Amino acid sequence: MSFAESFEKITSGGKNTIEILVVFLAVVLIFSSGMQSCVGKKLDTLAKHGVSSIKYGELEVKLRETEQKLNATQQALQTVANSPVNPAASPNTPKTLPQDATPAPGIAPALQFIPEQGAFWVYVGQYQNGHFLKRPNFNVTAPPTTGQELVAWTDTYRRNEKPVQRGSEWFLGKITGVVKEGESLKVLTVDTIEVGNIWISAIGARPASE
Repeated sequence: MSFAESFEKITSGGKNTIEILVVFLAVVLIFSSGMQSCVGKKLDTLAKHGVSSIKYGELEVKLRETEQKLNATQQALQTVANSPVNPAASPNTPKTLPQDATPAPGIAPALQFIPEQGAFWVYVGQYQNGHFLKRPNFNVTAPPTTGQELVAWTDTYRRNEKPVQRGSEWFLGKITGVVKEGESLKVLTVDTIEVGNIWISAIGARPASE
């Protein structure tokens, strides 16, 4: 049975618009973040040209409602990631050093579905006396340089800004997503903060596997 036949069979009994939107959203969320971003842009383009819905068999997708539901889901994921119940990652939790935690296993896969929007900040590691004190988050043995392309060795939070100091405490930026293990990025700027902690601003690049 083809994908189209299977999909139509699954949704043929769904007469309620909300149920149809939930099915569509579930399909969107199995795509990669890049594909999801592309789908979102296509829907937005169609909506701007006056297209209010797409009908396939008995499935009718309301573009504006779908976009709003997708945005709400992505916002909810960011809210959970930045929640005080996750103190190691919360931007409101003070740190003694400007260092980032590894994304929690339960939240990292979900954050991968938040499409990248512009530049972001990521933590590379602590570099002192000519070496990293622990394995860095990216494939480097020395501080990266502007324009360099890096590959993530582990899942790493994307944040909206670099750490800021208030008094003697450090506060990290808001989590906006995650750089997946094996994903590539391009360095825009490099900032060494407080005893060798290296943060970089970056934009996404083509995956290393491509």
